[in-house]
Amino acid sequence: MIAVAIVVSIGGAGILITSLMLKQKSLYRSAISTETKELEFRYVYKLAHERDYYHLYHALAGNSNTPKDILKEIGEKGEEVESGNKTWFYILQPHDRSKVIGKLVVNESTPMPVLHHYLNSTEDEFLLAKLASNPSIGSENIEKLARHKSSIVRSGVAENTKTPDVTLRLLSRDQNYYVRRRVAKNHNISTRLQEILSKDEDKWVKLNLLLNPRTDPKIVKMLRSDADPEVSKLARRKAS
Repeated sequence: MIAVAIVVSIGGAGILITSLMLKQKSLYRSAISTETKELEFRYVYKLAHERDYYHLYHALAGNSNTPKDILKEIGEKGEEVESGNKTWFYILQPHDRSKVIGKLVVNESTPMPVLHHYLNSTEDEFLLAKLASNPSIGSENIEKLARHKSSIVRSGVAENTKTPDVTLRLLSRDQNYYVRRRVAKNHNISTRLQEILSKDEDKWVKLNLLLNPRTDPKIVKMLRSDADPEVSKLARRKAS
């Protein structure tokens, strides 16, 4: 009888765990969907708040349709943890909090006060690079970060679709090839800048240029005779 009771107990627990997992998956789908209604977002956020579901915070922080007040609150809770005030957000593991904030700062819908807080308070070059890639940070911040001492941060500016051509030209001459590679991937680079990058000494700059769907066909044609066999092969394939 005891053995049967244990089996029944374990079976019941298994059903409960499975049920909870299915519910969490359903909530996660709602949190990442672009079609989720506002009330659904608020319900998901309420559960994330009450039960410490990291993956729901992460999904909400990265969804451009998440209501701005929820994005603002997630950002503010992150600020409170930084200042030492232990809130409900504090119980997340540090690396989990970092991932949530990372999603938040690349979200173009995140309110400017939140973005400004992290721009002015963090020295984490990886977080700054994510901020630098967000078109919503504004031209003044883009120009400032384009001259940052860290090449990781400058690479974020290089891939920002709102970075002006004059700044992209500056970054196309960056000593760090990783920054130049990111410039080559930017969909808004001018034909003149594409021509400059097509002569770069780093083959991956040219390969990224060829993989960029906005690259002018004339540049592709020119790269068919490039000295690097990988570059010329890709250029011929793309031109055909």
